Amino acid sequence: MASIKRQQWRSGDCSVSKYQRTKGHNFERWVVNALKDAGHTAKRQLQTQGGGQACGSDVAVKSLGLELECKVGKRPNVKAALEQAERDSKSRWQVAVCKWDRAEPIVAMRWSEFLRLLEK
Repeated sequence: MASIKRQQWRSGDCSVSKYQRTKGHNFERWVVNALKDAGHTAKRQLQTQGGGQACGSDVAVKSLGLELECKVGKRPNVKAALEQAERDSKSRWQVAVCKWDRAEPIVAMRWSEFLRLLEK
């Protein structure tokens, strides 16, 4: 009898456990709720379509025209998160929100983008 293999969730080249996916989704929900509490229209975006292709960033903030890439964990890679936001986001500003375990989240964006934001 042939063994049945479970389809694994893939993130880049490394497998991601169910715990890590849940932790990431919970952080995305936290970001959305914090933005809603601040009076903005925000929602989580669908991450994959059909063949597993990524489609956009993790959180869309319609009231600000932003898309956010969210990362949470023991040592989230801020540079990689920002690069992913730049690759996946179709919004005017590319922003990464990163949170280390048991710490306050930080927001990262390119310096040139930050200066453009200050001009508004």
